[in-house]
Amino acid sequence: MDASPRCDGRLEKGMSSLIDNRKSIDPFGRIGGKKSNDLIDRERYLEFNATIHQQIPMFVSVHQAWLLMLTQQGIVERPRAQAIMNELVRIDEHAVAEMIENWTPSAWEPMVQLEHYLTAKVGQIASDLNIARTIPPPFYRMGLLHPLLAIIEESILLLDTLLCQAELHDLTVMPGYTHFQHAQPMTYGHYLVGLFDPLARALCQIEAAYSTTNQFELGCGALSGTSFPVDRHYPAELLGFDGVVEHTNDAVAATDFLIDTLSALTNIFVPLSRVANDLDIWSTSEFGMVEIADEISNPSSMMPQKKNPAVFEFCRRTVASILGAYSEVVCGSHATQYGDVTEMRELSFAVKPRLIEATRQLRAFRAALDTMIVKKERMLELAATGFSTATELAAVLYREAHIPLRMAHGVVADAVRQAVKEGKTAQDITPEILTAIIREVTGQEVAMSRDQINAGLDPVRFVQAHRSEGGVAPEIVRGMIRKRRAVLAEFTERQALRTRRREDADAELACQVRALLNGSADFALTPPA
Repeated sequence: MDASPRCDGRLEKGMSSLIDNRKSIDPFGRIGGKKSNDLIDRERYLEFNATIHQQIPMFVSVHQAWLLMLTQQGIVERPRAQAIMNELVRIDEHAVAEMIENWTPSAWEPMVQLEHYLTAKVGQIASDLNIARTIPPPFYRMGLLHPLLAIIEESILLLDTLLCQAELHDLTVMPGYTHFQHAQPMTYGHYLVGLFDPLARALCQIEAAYSTTNQFELGCGALSGTSFPVDRHYPAELLGFDGVVEHTNDAVAATDFLIDTLSALTNIFVPLSRVANDLDIWSTSEFGMVEIADEISNPSSMMPQKKNPAVFEFCRRTVASILGAYSEVVCGSHATQYGDVTEMRELSFAVKPRLIEATRQLRAFRAALDTMIVKKERMLELAATGFSTATELAAVLYREAHIPLRMAHGVVADAVRQAVKEGKTAQDITPEILTAIIREVTGQEVAMSRDQINAGLDPVRFVQAHRSEGGVAPEIVRGMIRKRRAVLAEFTERQALRTRRREDADAELACQVRALLNGSADFALTPPA
């Protein structure tokens, strides 16, 4: 079913008929017959028309599962259930078009309009669908499930890309930075593995948010349950939910699944944004360590030379969008009634767009990483000419010349200071310079060979020597990649199980619907295991 809002003649026809439709308002609760308002009606109609194509398929599935349960429990007689179900399975684009055409202010929400539509087809027995339930559940949660699955899938693909690129660059030596200054040499592969870990932890949080969200609330009544002998677990199984929100007021009041989702998104995009900032800087002419592929870059409408890595800017902007939604959900829910209130409806709508946006940006970031031109020679040049190996040179002085570590630190600091003052690089530090500084700082006469100094100043040897757990040595990086491949396989397996569960639930629901319509004796004997 097309999810896009309708902008054809039905919209204009519906808008022009608002006043005529308002004259036939059906009594709906205590305020039935209340005079309508043109301005509010027009706003409601526009909202209705923009959302009905997305919502009706979801409403139909829930109605089908709930009706199957009511029939199984003997609450609704089979002939009545068959009549209602027969209309539910016929709902398609033409039916939705009819709902739009017959829109009235009293049924301005798609859910209520669907009830009016069914009532027109089968009579008042259509209201059997409302037994023991309030309208909103479980649609707030259901609307987030597919976007959550999508971002889990995209996160897995991004993690795989990180490991693939890390494998390609386990020997690509580059300067590591702290406080935006050269710190110690590392490899580009080691850097990318360092992004894998926080994203993997955040993905665990997204999985947990999916589990928290994928709980069935329906059957809670308004907040106190129901006197009807309903089975809440049967429709939950048919709709692919992992379980039931047991407490009936918790079912309509909970906001933790929204906050969990936005918190997990925040933990994905904060480290991702920081890496985006690094890559953005490294792609400048001044650094020249990476280059964004043409197909990922944005041109300038004025400056012909421009090749803008805007993908990183969009990534950083997404953080603000997520944090804005997080603030909206928390601030919008903390000072309201703990129950079913309008804020719940509005707050749930703040989350889905952020999930969709986040998924899109993860996909773009993955494409940027996968096609990025990594300039290995430039990275090595910067690592060699800068002073990021200074820590190892101090370690060489400690090990080879037996100079106390803090004094060795001072010797190297003086050597760097002198080189910078004279406009020299790390490679210009000679045995003579170092011997003179050692004599001045320690009063000792220590002769350092060229090979000893090279052992401390060569960034490649630095990388190879740092073999401690989690370090930058290529064999250590490769070992970390192997471990994370196993983690990624577990993520992939769990995602396959989630996807298959939803597919199996869809198939079982369709099977049970056919069994009811065909009068099968197998229908509703036992709920699915």
